[in-house]
Amino acid sequence: YHIPVGAGVTAVSAPKYYAYVGSGQMTGLLGGMRGAAEYEQLVGYKGRAFSGMGIQSLVHFLIVALVALGNLSYFMMRRARRKAGR
Repeated sequence: YHIPVGAGVTAVSAPKYYAYVGSGQMTGLLGGMRGAAEYEQLVGYKGRAFSGMGIQSLVHFLIVALVALGNLSYFMMRRARRKAGR
């Protein structure tokens, strides 16, 4: 049919569609919020994706910090139990 097709998909499903872009079956792919924000910046429009990237980065940092805090507390509790058991 020779109709150019592009897609905007969630970041989780984007890897499934890269093969279609590589083979020429799709003309472009916006993968997740980052892809949408990059497209908005490319066309000179700062919309919801562009403004949402700061919040998404902050939440990712918070998740990493909470995982690190959980690991730290686990090892501290394990150390305290070992000392109490001796």
